[in-house]
Amino acid sequence: HVYVEKPVSHNVFEGRRMVAAARANKVVVQTGTQSRSVPHYIEAIKYVRDGKLGKVHMAKAWNSQYRRRVDAVKDTPVPKGLDWDIWQGPAAEHPFNANRYSYGWRWFWEYGTGDMGNDGVHDLDVARWGLGVEAPAGVTCVADKLFHAGDIQETPDTQIVTFTFPEKKAVLVYEQRLWSPYHQEGHENGVAFYGSEAYMIIGRRSWKVVGRKNKVEFEKAVTFSD
Repeated sequence: HVYVEKPVSHNVFEGRRMVAAARANKVVVQTGTQSRSVPHYIEAIKYVRDGKLGKVHMAKAWNSQYRRRVDAVKDTPVPKGLDWDIWQGPAAEHPFNANRYSYGWRWFWEYGTGDMGNDGVHDLDVARWGLGVEAPAGVTCVADKLFHAGDIQETPDTQIVTFTFPEKKAVLVYEQRLWSPYHQEGHENGVAFYGSEAYMIIGRRSWKVVGRKNKVEFEKAVTFSD
């Protein structure tokens, strides 16, 4: 009945209120992370959950890509057809600004969550899925604006977050670098599962399993058809 584009919320409390509202109104609500519907992710996660990597104690999700700066531009009249008051919602009122709207809204705390909740959430969801975890027992985060220093972006471009799940004896690490013109482990966005017998690297175009003595046990490219 309702489709919600990510980021769903700024925090866990808001997300749980959405779940409660959906149940109270007896409607189906879907979130736009998509990965759980992709065949090769389904296949790879089954591989992990079947224990073929051994006991997985750590997963890592990353977002390593090059994002343009969000420089200051002048306020302008509201474009025809846009209800700027409704668009701003409960946030503080601001004059219309092209870099606060369209692409730029993701980097303002009033509207978005930075790239962790924008693009990183896809890979975090895959990592949680493979680990079989729900909410973490603890979270630590180090983040800053380094490359984008001096522009109007509010959210960090560099970030490392650690989530702990003691009941599963597992840790999830998230890495973000929005100034990288290169990729980590061959994937701009990806997930690694580190098991006691082997590890897996999975991205949007391929996945592979590496075992003892760094022997590649399995590697599969993904081809998407229109």
